[in-house]
Amino acid sequence: MKKQDFLFIILVVVVFLPFFLSDAVYDWYKSFNAAHGMVMSFLKFAILSSLGEVLGLRISAGVYNRKGFGIIPRMVVWLIHINQSACNRNL
Repeated sequence: MKKQDFLFIILVVVVFLPFFLSDAVYDWYKSFNAAHGMVMSFLKFAILSSLGEVLGLRISAGVYNRKGFGIIPRMVVWLIHINQSACNRNL
């Protein structure tokens, strides 16, 4: 494992750790998720799909990011994709 692998793992743990350690944070998350379901689904899907893109690049190319990869534009594309899917389901 490379140094960047350890940094990536630490970053993921730091992002998700408050949900396991604090009941207040988790309760806020659940209430916000219940009140704003569509916004949260966009946000969660964008984050998880972008994480999948980054991991796929790590597996195929050995790096988490490279010039021209465009994590943010890919996140926007995934947001558009889920929005289109949600609209099609409502028809």
